[in-house]
Formats: sequence, structure tokens, C-alpha cells
Amino acid sequence: RVVWQDDITVQNTLRQQLQDIREQMSEENTLLQAEVELTEHKAKVDEQNRLYDRIAQEVAPQLIRVEDLMKRVSAEPENAREWMAKICVLGCYIKRRGNLLLLGEDNKQIPAVELEHCIRESLENLRLGGIFTLLNSQCDGTLPVTVVVAIYDFYENVAERLLDKATAFLVNLKCEDGAMTMNIQIGCSEEIAEQAFADLTFPCGDFRYEVMEEDVVVSLNTTQGGGE
Repeated sequence: RVVWQDDITVQNTLRQQLQDIREQMSEENTLLQAEVELTEHKAKVDEQNRLYDRIAQEVAPQLIRVEDLMKRVSAEPENAREWMAKICVLGCYIKRRGNLLLLGEDNKQIPAVELEHCIRESLENLRLGGIFTLLNSQCDGTLPVTVVVAIYDFYENVAERLLDKATAFLVNLKCEDGAMTMNIQIGCSEEIAEQAFADLTFPCGDFRYEVMEEDVVVSLNTTQGGGE
């Protein structure tokens, strides 16, 4: 009988080393994947925080006013309904303004109907305070998001100036060929001073207003393409 025996100690050692290397690489890949996921999550959180900070900064006056009204709700429960109605109007603007900001992160142009949605919801909340409202809208096509934001800010500026006095709010919107017109008619419970709108501004076109004792008419026009 002949017995042939090879010494495979070296091969076994190499095989074990390769197995150890594979296990080490697998562990490193798992750690690397976890690190990538953590980095992506952190980047997403940082981006969300950036957006939230920007929204909070741009609606800071409304946030301050809401806080003040909430204190009044506690201090004057007999007037809670009045204060809560105003909080709803301001809260609507804060929500819709934030939504426009989020839309603008990925799009320079957005449907003009987004402005209609913003103002329609605002008018619905004005009704909670006993104000008669009406919206006539024909919003076709798209507009630069900066223009939609400017128009909505202008509308909110007008609304907040007369929030304590308004009894009726009628809005006409029309967007055609990249240009927007907005007419606002406001009926008030008392005479409005002419200088109430003296510092009103609009960066994307022109506007005019007329104060007729207890009624106010404001008309706004953007340039074609929103002045871009």
C-alpha cells in the first residue's frame, strides 16, 4: 500500500485568512451603509430645519400676533370667539405661506391656481369672524413662485390692516398670458383714513387704491411674466 499525504497547512491558513477578510469587509460595509444612511438622514433633517427656520422668519409678524391673541383668549374668555376667528385667519396665512415656500424649493414656476387656493381658504376663515366674503377667480397657466408669494403677501397685508373693521371682502382674480390682476373690495364698519394704505408696496407690478369713507377698493396688476 502506498499513502500519499500533502501538507495543506498553508492553504488552510490562507483560506481562513480570506474568510476573516470577507467577514471584516462585510462588517465594514454594514458600518459604511449605516454611516451613509445617518449622513443622509442628518442632511434631510438639516434641510427641513432650514426650511422651517425660513418659514418662521418670513411669517414672524403673524406668529407674534397669534401668540398675543392666544393670550387674549385666556384673559378675555367672553371674547374668545372673536380672537379665535382672527387666529384662524393668521394661521391660514402661515400654513399657506409655508406651502408656497415648499413648492418654490423645487419649482420656479407654479400653477396660478395655487394663489386661488390660498385666498379662497383665507376668505373661508374670514367668514368665521362674521365677514361676508366672495371670490371670483379665473387662474390659468403658471406664474413665477416669487410673484405668487408677492401677491399673496400683498393680499394678506391688506386683509390684516382691516381685520378689525371689515364687514365684507370681495376678491376678483384673473391670470392670463402670464399676467395677474387682483381687485379687492372691502366694506368696513367705520370710516377708513386715507393714510391707512400710504406705506403699502408691491414689488412685482403696480397697484392703486381708493378709500371712499367706509369702503376701500384695491387693484393690483403684475407685468407680463411677473416682471422677471
